[in-house]
Amino acid sequence: MTHLVDTSVWHRYARSPAVQSTVDGLVSSGNLLTTCPVIVAEYCFSARNSAELDELQADMGLLYLLESDDLTPRVKHIQSALWSTGLSRAAGSSDTLTAAYGLEHNQTIVTCDVDFVHIAQALEKTGTQPPLRVIHVTEPA
Repeated sequence: MTHLVDTSVWHRYARSPAVQSTVDGLVSSGNLLTTCPVIVAEYCFSARNSAELDELQADMGLLYLLESDDLTPRVKHIQSALWSTGLSRAAGSSDTLTAAYGLEHNQTIVTCDVDFVHIAQALEKTGTQPPLRVIHVTEPA
């Protein structure tokens, strides 16, 4: 199985045992970890200098890159589902586009971000098939 790992996971990986356990468990189980241009851009945006940018880009280069020519229909469908279920502002544009990549490539999204949970709920309520699969990693209270 393949898993599209969100930026929120990568930014927490080094300091969160729950995130480390989830990602390491996926890898040790033989799952393929993927990324997409939106996640690469978000992840690398945090670079503080050109050397760090090179390092972050190299990190993303270790993952399988998902690409798509036109996700516009998927994005419109996600936005319509969010609106029709009363969750119109529950997910930002980057997460909406990332979810479109996930749907397009039949990925399970691994995230610490509740936006993807909202998208999955909206799509489920509108009967979208296949559903958006999400692993939402949270820290213990």
